[in-house]
Amino acid sequence: RRIIENLQLEIEDVHLAVKGCDIAAGVVLKSLRLSTTDNDGNVKFVDRQATHDAFLHKELLISGFGIYLQEDMTSEGTTNLEDNQYVLSPLSFEAKFRESDVAKCIEYPKYLIHSKLQSLSIKLSRTQLELSHRLASVVTPSTKIRPLFPEYRPLVPVSENAQEWWNYAFRCVGRLNRRRSWMEFYLAFQKRKKYLQLYKRHAYSEETSWLNGLNEFELSDLRRIEGDRSVGISGLMLWRSIADSEYEKEKQRREESSIVKRSILSNIFGSSTSKEKECDDIPITLSADELSELEGFTLDADQRLTEDSKYCDITFVLGSFQVHLLKSEHEPISSLDMGMVSTSFKANADGSYNFALSMLSLEASDRVTKNSFYPMVCRGLQDVNNTKKHAVHFETNKSSKGDQEVKFTMIAFETVASPLLIQAVKNFFDFSSLTATIPPILEVNADDLSDTLTDAIMDAWNGKNKQKQKWTLDMDVKAPILIVPENCTKSDALTLICNFGRFKVAYGTALPSPMVLDWFKSRQSSEKAIKFDVDHLKMEMNDLSLIISSIGEVAENRHYLSKIDVSKSVIRPLSFTVNIGIEQTEATPDDTP
Repeated sequence: RRIIENLQLEIEDVHLAVKGCDIAAGVVLKSLRLSTTDNDGNVKFVDRQATHDAFLHKELLISGFGIYLQEDMTSEGTTNLEDNQYVLSPLSFEAKFRESDVAKCIEYPKYLIHSKLQSLSIKLSRTQLELSHRLASVVTPSTKIRPLFPEYRPLVPVSENAQEWWNYAFRCVGRLNRRRSWMEFYLAFQKRKKYLQLYKRHAYSEETSWLNGLNEFELSDLRRIEGDRSVGISGLMLWRSIADSEYEKEKQRREESSIVKRSILSNIFGSSTSKEKECDDIPITLSADELSELEGFTLDADQRLTEDSKYCDITFVLGSFQVHLLKSEHEPISSLDMGMVSTSFKANADGSYNFALSMLSLEASDRVTKNSFYPMVCRGLQDVNNTKKHAVHFETNKSSKGDQEVKFTMIAFETVASPLLIQAVKNFFDFSSLTATIPPILEVNADDLSDTLTDAIMDAWNGKNKQKQKWTLDMDVKAPILIVPENCTKSDALTLICNFGRFKVAYGTALPSPMVLDWFKSRQSSEKAIKFDVDHLKMEMNDLSLIISSIGEVAENRHYLSKIDVSKSVIRPLSFTVNIGIEQTEATPDDTP
């Protein structure tokens, strides 16, 4: 255990490059270090059995990981890595892990993981995009030449081994038609049975007196089965796990049997300890019930957490995220700048958990339109006095009983549809002029996805009703303000302002509307009273408006849109509320509303 806990991994100066078709692409890594630390974070050898420390500390540090893509300059000499045109700028990542050996973790979690990525920067030019398109069209594997069932495919030429290749074709057809011969199943069964006995004798013959070691022929059979390409690695590992478990059970039964014999019969008849007699005993194999216990074989009883324990606490922080699009090296198109993003996941042994995701800010700039009234085409309208408030926050909680709570808040974002920027981005991702085509890597069927999502929602809803769980939803979204200008450079250009106001959704957090309850009661059967529950959903839309103005007036009052002249409003600010009731009665047999 001390050796495993103190294993360290250090990798330095890694450079993987792919060159061809006048393209040079690669991945660089300055260093990667995975090490064991003490409580203070110092790298050292830790003997927890001697110090009686209940915590295991690990640290992962990654430095200088980046991806570059450029034209091949090999003919001009070897270039420095710092001169490469990076798509993903070299980044640094750190993570700290702590594990507790205590079976009752009330004040701290069993697993604690804190990770941080300082910055993530992507810089992509039109030239790099074309090179990536050309590279993908070359290296994308073709499905036409992929062999069927390579584990059966012979490794010898066809011309001199026609019989083996005909056998391979016969097995492939059987697998495709699902008509495999019983002889094939029987041979696989015999192979498994033989391997279990050989592996047990080979692995434990030196530890026990009732297992003989393997001779040369039997060892050759063991190696032959392990080298059989029709038996995968996962299959061999499963067989070894079964053999190890059978050995432990057989050892346990022999110890129990020896105790009984010594206590009752040894004084009368004596006992035999000869190895020859014990070797003649029939090996003990696992029953079906004992095989089912193999799934939990690696989890000891003292390692299971109590129901009131904390299981894990995982946090991840991304300092900043940037994306830069360039037409050429000195012609930027746009840039996206995202503030700090933090996420956390906390789970308990009783099944309850908390998940949270927050984003501090989001901005996008227009680098194409010169002298634009809107150099920032996307920005969050945070309160000037509260700049630390998150622009987006999502949180979900689940209790041990299955009750779930979802909260979502978002500030208003001002988004400008700059005509020149939209055209530049469209031209940036236009591949119509390129002759190379990329075969589809992933095809998604919209109908199948919709059906899967619908089935998942219905299953969750039915499960909620059966188990009498409670769902709550609290969503407060300041909808985006969309500005569509005629152009962004003339002050008298007409501008359409679509202010989607503020959208609120509350489910399970407020009392049902009296009008909704009266509606359900009025339609209740008078002959037989049925108890029913009503889930209440309330949706509010406030200050929805559509205004036509000049870009100069809008830009001047962009922080105070309420000062804009609304005499030319297409839609005056309006608000509305919708109350929805979903009835769930006890008389409903299928638990549907």
